[in-house]
Amino acid sequence: MAWIPRGQDGLVQQHSNGETSYVPALTTHHGELWCLWSSPSGNLYFAIGDNDSFGERQLFPDRGNPVVAELFGTLHAVIVRNSGEIAHWVYDDIEGTWGEPTVLDQQVGLSTSQTPALIAFHNKLVSN
Repeated sequence: MAWIPRGQDGLVQQHSNGETSYVPALTTHHGELWCLWSSPSGNLYFAIGDNDSFGERQLFPDRGNPVVAELFGTLHAVIVRNSGEIAHWVYDDIEGTWGEPTVLDQQVGLSTSQTPALIAFHNKLVSN
């Protein structure tokens, strides 16, 4: 989803570590606030925060438009790549890393040019 331009450059945040032209993805995970965003250069970053501030940004191992949600204590990220591919990532809390992605099958129509919504609802991940 494109961010509605506001301010001089139409960016969400002017600080060089948090610039994005798109709506950042937010969710809670184990009592912390997680933010995942795409920088103007196309890199993805995430940061973990609390009620007061976010920690240092960390590079996410993919590129595209992100959405995130938590289900049953597991953090999920769905990335819509520029090619239209949809990659599903799961965060490994024990290792502190994102696992290998599952790329959805484009041949059966699982692709998009839009950023989907992603929520946990009735014990399932739901996307539009």
